[in-house]
Amino acid sequence: MTTQTPAYILMGRPGAGKGTQARYIEEQVPRAHTVSSGALFRALAEEDSVIGRRIKEDTEKGLLAPDWLAEYFFEKSMIEAPEDVVLIFDGFGRKLSEAQVIDRVFAWFGRPYWVLNLEVSEKVSTERILYRKGVESRADDSHAQQRLQEYEEHTVPALEFFETQGVVHTINGELEVTEVTQHIMDILKQHGTH
Repeated sequence: MTTQTPAYILMGRPGAGKGTQARYIEEQVPRAHTVSSGALFRALAEEDSVIGRRIKEDTEKGLLAPDWLAEYFFEKSMIEAPEDVVLIFDGFGRKLSEAQVIDRVFAWFGRPYWVLNLEVSEKVSTERILYRKGVESRADDSHAQQRLQEYEEHTVPALEFFETQGVVHTINGELEVTEVTQHIMDILKQHGTH
């Protein structure tokens, strides 16, 4: 089997800078492609359909999207992506069940993956969400406390699972944006992603 290009999963509290870093990686790494669950769910929420209305309702309550839907988007991306594309997953693996599915799918494809955990404090996370809410008016930012609770309850166990797999790189997400990007680029180089 040929060696496949590594994939990366961006994780961290809400407002940790996952979307920003995904954009920087795409700019700096040839053939990098970001799959953002947030963007996919926001697009769905705009649809006047059963699923669109339900996603919109959940988003407005600050709830995470259902595992099965996030898993579907992840699996679809893995099936459709050419093996030489550097996949950057933003907003996936936010529940333990999702993390386990992700690990199994990567194993089946024989594709190495790494988790880039952007670590920020709860205080910084809250400040960034509130700032972003004022600037971008994102519906999923209107329940900052709810989103932080979801992170503690669901995402922390998922992150712990990934840690048991030995695939987590933790980066200080409170550094300047360019410094965070530099740390990420150093990690990508370690894994042969240029």
